[in-house]
Amino acid sequence: MRDLAERLSPATDRNLDRAQITLLITILVAVLTLCSRSLWNGFARDDFKLIVHNQSLGNWAFLSNWLSPTWWSSRAPRTVFFRPVEHLWFELNFALVGRSAIGWHALKILLHLGVVLLVFRIARLLSGSIGAALLTALLFGLLPAHDDSVAWVTSPEPLAAALELAAFCFVIRSAQDGRPVSVGGLVFFAISVLAFEGTIVFPLLVFLYSMLLDGERSGSIEHGLSSRRLMHATLVCVPYLIIAALYFWFRIAVLKTSELPLLGPDPHRLHHSLSQVLATIPTVVLSHLSIAVLPWASGPAHQVYWVDRFASAAFLRPLAILVLCVSSFLFGVWRSPRRNLYLFAASWFFICLGPMLNLDYVEELVEDRWTYLSSFGWCLLLAEALLCLGQKRGLRVPAAALATAIVVSYGVAMWQAEYYWRSDDIFVARGLEMFPDSPKLLIVHAQQLESRGDWKSAEQDLLKLVRLRPDSRLYHFQLSLAEQHLGNRAAADSERAKSRTVKDGPNSDGR
Repeated sequence: MRDLAERLSPATDRNLDRAQITLLITILVAVLTLCSRSLWNGFARDDFKLIVHNQSLGNWAFLSNWLSPTWWSSRAPRTVFFRPVEHLWFELNFALVGRSAIGWHALKILLHLGVVLLVFRIARLLSGSIGAALLTALLFGLLPAHDDSVAWVTSPEPLAAALELAAFCFVIRSAQDGRPVSVGGLVFFAISVLAFEGTIVFPLLVFLYSMLLDGERSGSIEHGLSSRRLMHATLVCVPYLIIAALYFWFRIAVLKTSELPLLGPDPHRLHHSLSQVLATIPTVVLSHLSIAVLPWASGPAHQVYWVDRFASAAFLRPLAILVLCVSSFLFGVWRSPRRNLYLFAASWFFICLGPMLNLDYVEELVEDRWTYLSSFGWCLLLAEALLCLGQKRGLRVPAAALATAIVVSYGVAMWQAEYYWRSDDIFVARGLEMFPDSPKLLIVHAQQLESRGDWKSAEQDLLKLVRLRPDSRLYHFQLSLAEQHLGNRAAADSERAKSRTVKDGPNSDGR
């Protein structure tokens, strides 16, 4: 046991020995085993549009013009998404496995394993502890919040995380070698934003690393902050900020967002006020934090509502909880010699979650997949805390028991959550159990019932929808079709009239 502890102790510059490699392989096998349940899942959600019914897959002619504004505008002139690298990933998947659901799921699991390896590498570079890196990788690989990122084959988060983590590896190695700028970091960052726009916060991670950890050896993380260090961190960020600015410029040119008003209302925007968005942020952040921390909190849907007023319990309660959590965390780590590492890990979570708080452009306020990259910060923080606890006299056995309990609970919850992606029917049914008033799930459920000819049950879903969203033209029109099939001509005419006269509002279910 002592020999194993020595092998897992801080040793940033040492290659892995046979025992450490065996432990890492064991972790990868455990993650592979737990994720293998999704192999038998079919396609779900957007998979049908992007894979099953996408006739453009397999047309490699796109390589000659995949960054052409004209080509992208002709393909999706009313979208806010610009993800050519993700499109390339889909093409590679299609070339390898065609439209085989098992094949797509297998490739997604392999991608997740690649991310786990990168998590191990970065955790080792940041903490200097092989033990912390192994535990971080294990926690990240089994985290139940990753259920939809792994089980949903067209979710972009794992691909973007792999590219962003690779970029961060280059940043750390360059800093440790005394080089202020990493060419590899710039290249992988540029590729990552072309895979998923959420990686745009990468310059903030570089800045934070330069402020808190750059130049520090493992095990000696604490150092003073100064104006000189602030200037250095700012200069290090400049190349990445230039890449981000170029991305925004090219993205606007490609998607022609300035012309969207000519096409009518932006179909991706819900049109909530700024005060509603700001009032809703605390409950959304707390929900994502709960999903990452609590294994039983993950699932297809989350009962989170828009908040209309600052002077309401729906705003003040989560805000107070967040303030209490942050205050307790700062109080607990401030005198620790690993303080800066803890601060970096906690900040990583909130920085990576930031792009997901563009709430007026999301279908659901909270989704598990948005914590995929953010959760690295939580896993590193938890692994460091457990190892620190285990180093205290008399607490090694309780710390090991606690770590084992957490890993087992994560694995069980992950295995269970993957089942909900077996099919759209199972996904929607479980989602409505967790969030009975979800308009997105109710309309999908109603459409599923209609496809089976169960118009009476579909009518009940649609009646609930128009009660929840009386200012939605779509829901009134869908209800009119259901009433027409049921022979309720007067009700059908009434709902059809409302679908023509009602003005679409902000779709708010605020509290």
